Amino acid sequence: MKSSVLLVVVFPAFVVTVAVAAYVLLGFGDLSKTAVAPEYDFVIVGGGSAGCVLADRLSESADVTVLLLEAGVEHDYLLDVEKIAPAASPLLQNVPVSDWAFRSEPNAPHAGLGLKGSVTNIPRGKGLGGSSVINYMAYVRGNKEDFNLWNKTAPGWAYDDVLPYFKKSESSNLFPCKRSPTLSSRSHLLFT
Repeated sequence: MKSSVLLVVVFPAFVVTVAVAAYVLLGFGDLSKTAVAPEYDFVIVGGGSAGCVLADRLSESADVTVLLLEAGVEHDYLLDVEKIAPAASPLLQNVPVSDWAFRSEPNAPHAGLGLKGSVTNIPRGKGLGGSSVINYMAYVRGNKEDFNLWNKTAPGWAYDDVLPYFKKSESSNLFPCKRSPTLSSRSHLLFT
């Protein structure tokens, strides 16, 4: 039993560690080999879900130049990221090459009581895809009531106000989603 646990936990961690080390040591992602223009019409900082969709939408026009900046290395060292990232997510969290590894302030006596020092890990991804790469490829739009609450102090942020923008940027190929009044089936950010 112990050897199977060791194989399941240690071996994938070893493979990811070797892959990341090889990637960095071999110099992949070297920006000195990348053509960079002297100026851009739009500079987007952060290649998470929203940043990638924004860059894609803006670059649809041939008259516009777009630079998307993202920290970290390319995640293609994980082979096919859409297939392996969900399973590798625990191995990518709290790893400096793929996670900013933020921590909360001590939360006692209100939260985090079972955690060492009452400090909560807050995984935030580095690299294209942002936190979705290290968070099981999960995409979460947000809670309807949160938007409605924000609207009380910042008019224009009610759920019904922002829903058209979500629908414009999101896409799903799941059959039930195609009939949903709150989802779109043809857009830039595909989720399944």
